[in-house]
Amino acid sequence: MLLTAGSLAVNAQDRKHKSPVTNVIADKTLVKTDDGVELQDGNCTVFEIKIDNGGDQRVDARMVTTLFFEIPSDQSSFEYTEKDFESKSAYILISECRCMDRGYNLVTKGYIRGSKLKNGNWKIESDVVAMGKDSQQERSFSFSDTIPASTK
Repeated sequence: MLLTAGSLAVNAQDRKHKSPVTNVIADKTLVKTDDGVELQDGNCTVFEIKIDNGGDQRVDARMVTTLFFEIPSDQSSFEYTEKDFESKSAYILISECRCMDRGYNLVTKGYIRGSKLKNGNWKIESDVVAMGKDSQQERSFSFSDTIPASTK
């Protein structure tokens, strides 16, 4: 039985992840709390890019990773690099699993850049790393695509 469950977990992780789910949320800000991070009213635009890595829920092999970051509401283009992450709010959320580093992990390396297109959509590119809050191992997140304008 143990071999079967292990095999399912390996096969589940080999499957290609589903299409990202994205949200662009105006007039909010990310606030660090004792329990993680909250979305509160503010003067920023918050981006949420969620990737479901698939898996088999029967063996808890599923993991969802989400990149959260914010920019000032009046910006139509931006670029954050490693030096900016000390003062900017950017997190990799690991969820829907019983795994190490579950929760919000602060981004410390890489880049996030984007620009607002004429139609209101955003072209976003990211290749970031967060230090796992439990494991102290690097957790990465890469994304490059156009996402729809404000959805919330």
